[in-house]
Amino acid sequence: MQAGKPSVSAVATKPPSRVQPTKERRLLNGEEALSAAAPAPVSDSTSPTSESSNYRPPSWLGRRHTAETRRKMSEVHKKRKPVPWNKGKNLDPALREKIRAGVVRRNEIELQKKLKKLGLRTREEYDQWRRQQRYSPPRTNRTVSAESRQKISATMRRHWAKPEFRQRNSGRPCSNSTRAKLSRILTNKWALDDDFRNKTIMARSRAPFHGNKGYRHPEHVRRKISASLKAKWQEPEYREAMQKAIQSALSDGVRQQIADTVRKRWQDPHYRDKMKRAFAVRTTQHRQRISNSLKERWKDDDFRKRMDLAYAAYARWRTQTGPLSDEVRTKISETLKRRWADPEFRRQRGVSQSHSRVDQQRVWNEIYQEILRDSPLLGESDKWVAGHDLEVQALQ
Repeated sequence: MQAGKPSVSAVATKPPSRVQPTKERRLLNGEEALSAAAPAPVSDSTSPTSESSNYRPPSWLGRRHTAETRRKMSEVHKKRKPVPWNKGKNLDPALREKIRAGVVRRNEIELQKKLKKLGLRTREEYDQWRRQQRYSPPRTNRTVSAESRQKISATMRRHWAKPEFRQRNSGRPCSNSTRAKLSRILTNKWALDDDFRNKTIMARSRAPFHGNKGYRHPEHVRRKISASLKAKWQEPEYREAMQKAIQSALSDGVRQQIADTVRKRWQDPHYRDKMKRAFAVRTTQHRQRISNSLKERWKDDDFRKRMDLAYAAYARWRTQTGPLSDEVRTKISETLKRRWADPEFRRQRGVSQSHSRVDQQRVWNEIYQEILRDSPLLGESDKWVAGHDLEVQALQ
């Protein structure tokens, strides 16, 4: 051993000085562990136990990381899954019981603090208070400021803009109790809140598309809607309100707006082609279904009375307005000429008119036969000859 240099064991076993700072004592412990693991020669100039004043702590001691370094460290730790301290350890039952007792004791202390803060005495009272807080009725007198509403709206828009949030919350089925609550709330708002009703109607009318376009309700839903509307139309107040709304909606200004909108839509080639295809695919079964529906409706006395009143009002309006003006006749003529110039329209009208002509001839032949059979001015031979001539004409 060289003279003047103490041994490693002497440095490791030498107790720290009482006047040494806390940081240096921690460094000394680290030096001891390092020396015990891998012995290395220690000089007087670098030893923290040296009496020399040239000792300098490591460069990293007390250094504060920059914001960029802290951000990188945070990202690395976030990517790592937190590992519990007892992962992979097989604890003995005594230690497990000790841990359990400590957790129970800590929970009991926290519970006593809550009871003292709430002015309660037992855990049963605390559980009852929690149930009341959980199922307490909503605060109806609470008002939300305009700024808070804007913040909530912006937050919800930002959430719904995310595809995963939209996919998770779209089409989520609701329970029957939730559906009943929503139905009751919306029914009350539609019945009592005029602003909500008007805003909703305007928003739906101005929307570029309808969410239920092309959707057909199931049969049981259609029956429920039909029964609900029929029941509402039986109420005198609802009937009077709807009649006033229809009459006000059919004013001259509204009719002009509707006409302008329809003309503008028919100027679009795509809309025109779509409507032509829709009219062309009306099959015989479709027409028969419409006919059966109208026949069933005409069997209803209320519907028949309403239609009679409507026809009488239309007849009075026609007598008051008089014949069509020259300007209207010119517009009708130009429209028909333009439509008849289309070869497809001409072909469709020719086919439909040929079928309708045969049907009309058959119907009128039956009417004439009934008239001739019941006429008291003709003899039996004349009736037979007239009916025979009509049948021959129908066959031709």
